[in-house]
Amino acid sequence: MTEALRKIENAIPAGRGITVNLIYVNPRAMQWQIPLLGQLRAEGVPIEGLTIGAGVPSIEVAQEYIETLGLKHIAFKPGSVEAIQAVINIAKANPTFPVILQWTGGRGGGHHSFEDFHQPILSMYSRIRRQENVLLVAGSGFGGAEDTYPYITGEWSRNYGYPPMPFDGCLFGSRVMTAKEALTSKNAKKAITEAEGLDDAAWEKTYKGPAGGVITVRSEMGEPIHKLATRGVKFWAEMDAKIFSLPKEKRVPELKKNRDYIIKKLNDDFQKVWFGRNKAGETVDLEDMTYGEVVRRMVDLMYVKHESRWIDKSYIKLTGDFIRRVEERFTTGQGKPSLLQSYSDLEDPYPTRRGQKPTTFVPSLDENFEFFFKKDSLWQSEDLEAVIGQDVGRTCILQGPMAVKYSKVVDEPIKEILDGVHNSHIKSLTQDIYGLFVEITHPNDPSKTVITVKEQPRPNHYVTVIDVKLVGKNEILVNMIKDTTAVGKPVSLPLKFTYHPEAGYAPIREVMGDRNDRIKEFYWRAWFGDEALDLEASVTGIFNGGKATITSEAINDFVHAVGNTGEAFVDRPGKEVFAPMDFAIVVGWKAITKPIFPRTIDGDLLKLVHLSNGFRMIPGSRAIEEG
Repeated sequence: MTEALRKIENAIPAGRGITVNLIYVNPRAMQWQIPLLGQLRAEGVPIEGLTIGAGVPSIEVAQEYIETLGLKHIAFKPGSVEAIQAVINIAKANPTFPVILQWTGGRGGGHHSFEDFHQPILSMYSRIRRQENVLLVAGSGFGGAEDTYPYITGEWSRNYGYPPMPFDGCLFGSRVMTAKEALTSKNAKKAITEAEGLDDAAWEKTYKGPAGGVITVRSEMGEPIHKLATRGVKFWAEMDAKIFSLPKEKRVPELKKNRDYIIKKLNDDFQKVWFGRNKAGETVDLEDMTYGEVVRRMVDLMYVKHESRWIDKSYIKLTGDFIRRVEERFTTGQGKPSLLQSYSDLEDPYPTRRGQKPTTFVPSLDENFEFFFKKDSLWQSEDLEAVIGQDVGRTCILQGPMAVKYSKVVDEPIKEILDGVHNSHIKSLTQDIYGLFVEITHPNDPSKTVITVKEQPRPNHYVTVIDVKLVGKNEILVNMIKDTTAVGKPVSLPLKFTYHPEAGYAPIREVMGDRNDRIKEFYWRAWFGDEALDLEASVTGIFNGGKATITSEAINDFVHAVGNTGEAFVDRPGKEVFAPMDFAIVVGWKAITKPIFPRTIDGDLLKLVHLSNGFRMIPGSRAIEEG
């Protein structure tokens, strides 16, 4: 793991960070992986993020990771509504620390839950968004621009009768397994591109058998996992149904009863073959083999002869240890040197080898059968040369039932995949939302460059809404401009930034000094025009909204905006026009809002949210009416 992280560190440009994904359901690995990350971080390896899958830790454990590892963000992959709430609780306990919630539901490739993708988010969205430090990321079933676009804009939720619920980003897993940079073997990539895939309404069919070229099986951890429906994985599903679903005490008798069939299927269809085989090539049990046959079989299954390499370095030690054990059994005289003087002798093998990595074979049909059958089952799709006959149909290939339909090209560069999504999103956004005109003056002279953004409120009429320019040394001024104001002319909100090119992270930073005052001055002028703003006013003082005349036009605009069709509020000749009670918010707007402007209330009005308002009629008062 250290070697892999060092390799990434050397391959990325300065200022780029590394995020590490760990499996929480594997506590033994977590016990050494977390301290290792802390150690490497202390040594200067740019580990900036931690993603935790297959479980959400307690608030105390998550807080320890956040406080001790020196991270910039942490991500979780909850699998249920309860787990989503657990992530929200972690974010709430660390309100200034970025927490990424990666939601994949049940349709994702690899390990997945039984959850529908949409319903949990529909029910939890408001809670998620209430926590400002949570970033919501959608995963599973995605493969391109068209399918991810509704989740970026939030339009997906309209199909369920809800307002837009945008995600902050989308993640790809299965989709990039066919990328040029992916370690997936070429024939495994071809197998992925040949799978048909499923739509969202049909992915649950994978629980019952192959569907769209994908099937759900039970992983070594007992969790549902989506894999390509190869011959080997279909045999896995068969073993789940016939053997691994039985109580442990009933498994061995069933294995013995189906011994010949299981061994034949292992040898014909699975990536881990039956170990027992004699010199004549006949299938036998381990106890029927000679020591020489055992050693030869170990070499055959753990050494890639046509590439002159061991599948894993640990197999050298495994085989060497076995040879030494054989020598101990047969050496009778004293002082006779071992035939194996160094493990380096095994670099060019015959007859020898063995180690700690789970083996590439099944040695027996006993209580350990599930371990030998399922353990360490994914590397074969990345090293097909080490599989019997280089047969991709034997292997286990992680893949999502929906995402697989988007993989149609083998070895497409990852840059092209992501650029295609990125550029298509921009094109869609410009078609659906963008109606602006951008003008850049002096583009080749940064000291004079001004970027002006204009919008078109009506045909052939453009108004400036944003201008950006450099002021002073490395200082950026962004003016956000409101055209319709109480002043009768545009009013600017100046936002100030500084540029720090020497910084690898966040080189552009906002100037926060007097920011809230600038925002208040902007809103005051937009709402109240040339009235004097007193930022030092007492919040306990009297705030006068002045006099206002109610017009039928104002009443009409209001009832139209709120959808009130009451007859009393319709303007007809010779008829008194009344206003609904909640029109009082219009009449009282100035007096209601002025108390938020004193500097004593040090808040950002850009984040002002209307919570509620109420009205009641004072006895003897008249209804609000025109005039």
